Amino acid sequence: MKMMRIFVPVLTALLVIGGSLLMAGCPTDTSEPDPTPTPPNGTPEPTPPGGTPIPTPLPIPPVPPTGQPAPGANNLAFPQSAFIRGQFEGRLALPTTVTQAEMEARIIGLFENILRNNIIMDTNPNHQTRETFRIVFQHRSSYPGGGGNVHNITVSESHGYGMMILALMAGSEDRLNFDGWLFGGNIRDYFDAMVRTMQGFPSSRRAAPLTSLMSWRLWGYSNAQRDTDLFHVTNNPNGIRGGGYRLIDGVRLAPFVNEGTHLGAGGNSATDGDMDMIYGLILAHRQWGSDGVINYMEIAQRMLADFYRDCIHPTHRTLHLGDWSSWSPNAPLGRSTRASDFMLSHLITFRDMDPAHDWQAVIDATLNVIWDIRSHYNAQGHDNGLLPDFITWDPDNNRWATATPNLLESQHDGRWHWNSVRVPWRMGTTYMLFGNMPVGNSTLYDLIIAPLDNFARTRPLGLNIGTMNMDGTNTGNPGAGQRRDFATPFVVTAAARGDHPEQWVDDFWGSGTVIPDGMHHWANNVYGDYFRLISLITASGNYWIP
Repeated sequence: MKMMRIFVPVLTALLVIGGSLLMAGCPTDTSEPDPTPTPPNGTPEPTPPGGTPIPTPLPIPPVPPTGQPAPGANNLAFPQSAFIRGQFEGRLALPTTVTQAEMEARIIGLFENILRNNIIMDTNPNHQTRETFRIVFQHRSSYPGGGGNVHNITVSESHGYGMMILALMAGSEDRLNFDGWLFGGNIRDYFDAMVRTMQGFPSSRRAAPLTSLMSWRLWGYSNAQRDTDLFHVTNNPNGIRGGGYRLIDGVRLAPFVNEGTHLGAGGNSATDGDMDMIYGLILAHRQWGSDGVINYMEIAQRMLADFYRDCIHPTHRTLHLGDWSSWSPNAPLGRSTRASDFMLSHLITFRDMDPAHDWQAVIDATLNVIWDIRSHYNAQGHDNGLLPDFITWDPDNNRWATATPNLLESQHDGRWHWNSVRVPWRMGTTYMLFGNMPVGNSTLYDLIIAPLDNFARTRPLGLNIGTMNMDGTNTGNPGAGQRRDFATPFVVTAAARGDHPEQWVDDFWGSGTVIPDGMHHWANNVYGDYFRLISLITASGNYWIP
């Protein structure tokens, strides 16, 4: 194993000012537009009359057997491609010009950069040991708000990505050129630190312990706190500012604050982050077992119960946008859903792990939404597999329809935009892992997988993948970051067509021949870097069924 530097917080580096823990450092930000879904100001739906209801907590279902994983061991240490290749049953096309070892080396390189550049540790003095420290995978964006323009340090989407990445990359420590492990830890220690963060900042829609779902956004330092710091670096080598953290001895530090605490409102959950965190816990249970200090499966089961209660529409059985939209299920946002949340492979796993809830109904409802959207556009001659960012129930026509502009986030809510960019990865993963399935009068392969791949093949990916109208035309000239991040997830639908490898898959894995800078290169855009890494793990045959 490569030498690992042990980081122990130096008390003399802590400045206790006004009872708060302040740390010095060099903040970073990104020039990329923030793609993170932004709820309306405050809580989108009002609290029911009489205040927040206090329901009877749902019982935790029994933990099903999963093959008796050995406690503490890495049962599926990265890389797993040789061991799990058979699960894809021909639904995986690998490149012919890049070896398996080369693909996995590129994945390791991306993972190293994330560990080196995107881990932020909580400065809370009660969380300063290997057994108690808390971390987040940074989401590098800033939002105006009270208290001196406090910068958010993460959102639950990034937290979910991080938990999945850590569970999938466990056992790769010996392959990493990384010596900055906090407290001399390892990947499992980092995963446990993520769990502690998740549990420490619950959604404010229900008072803990009545919910186990995480708040959508955490905040860090304000501009004023950063800029008056005596360790502030005025000549940042990257020319970057913001980020809500400080840098001391190579460690990014921030006081973790729940959005609800900072704004006095909000702090609600987001469906995609919830689903990925639950799935990450199930991956962890398969990877390490649940007999250690943290019982991963018990937490996952509790979250599944809370998620089903608060994030599934009571009538349609579709996925809510978050726990906040469940209070008014008949309002426009209450009867809306988000295509990037259609993680069918997650839902299938939830169904198998949690027999206490009708996850099959959620799967069927999700497939029905896909059918309504795609059959509508296919009938108009637009057989491209695209799904819009947001979809809303149309009671007048008794069907699901593309959202109108500015339903929630922007004028692009009814287009293929920063949310739906993840659809090829999510849908391709489902097809690779579980095969074909009926969708309306068609199938997942014929309605989504093949059309998305065919559509991508007609585009010059390095130049012309960005925000799309539903007819497949560009809304404008996409920037370099948008081109890269929008194009990369198509590697999964390309790989999923195991009978169509050809030059197409080779081009994806080439060194920047299809995507500017190469999809496997560090791009300093954390939103894209996280799902780019998971896309490559999947397309290389290293993504496994827990």
